[in-house]
Amino acid sequence: TAFRMSENLKSRFNIGADYYFEDGLYNVYDTWLELERKNTVLRLGNVNSSDYDYPVFGRGGKVSTRFGNSNQIEVLALESNYNLYGTYFQQTEGSTMVGAKYAFGNAKSFNGKVSYIFDHDPRFNVDTQVANAVTSLLINEKHIIRTEVGVSNEKGLLNKDENTGASMGANYEGKIGKWDIQSFNSFATKSYAGIKRGSFFSNQRIGRQFSAAQRAFIQYQ
Repeated sequence: TAFRMSENLKSRFNIGADYYFEDGLYNVYDTWLELERKNTVLRLGNVNSSDYDYPVFGRGGKVSTRFGNSNQIEVLALESNYNLYGTYFQQTEGSTMVGAKYAFGNAKSFNGKVSYIFDHDPRFNVDTQVANAVTSLLINEKHIIRTEVGVSNEKGLLNKDENTGASMGANYEGKIGKWDIQSFNSFATKSYAGIKRGSFFSNQRIGRQFSAAQRAFIQYQ
């Protein structure tokens, strides 16, 4: 449901719940309250977010504010647990996480994003930090270049061991006459703590338009 609390304050509320009659147990999930005033949004309850190169979901709070045409700051704090509350699933202690993200640029030719996550996992006694930066440059309507770089650190609190990792990526999309070119590439070390941990990806595609209804392409992945 959505409703206006005042002239300048809007609200949205979502709830998801299960009740099991035979056992008398219940589960509350995907439940949150959002308050929006001008360009600022506060969300409490179940929280998720993207563009961190790290899984970010759980229960807690998130606030984001926009300024200018394409600038946005987001700050969140949560416990990594899908359930908000309930008795059907055992309420285990999840990771505690804090993070921030800053998106910048303009709506036409350039935009980017930098993000940071700190995750404390009490089950494995590991502190994880992941920083990631992405930039996208539109040279003109026919050429787009996107770059990405990430660094991470994992620290074991029991044995005092550490892992440091990194990731990088470069993408290109362009059109030269009737030719279309796409090149997507990324690499992450085995010790990188982000989503791309230990992966190498390369996708190259060249296509040609012969007519409005005829085209051909060759692709290597």
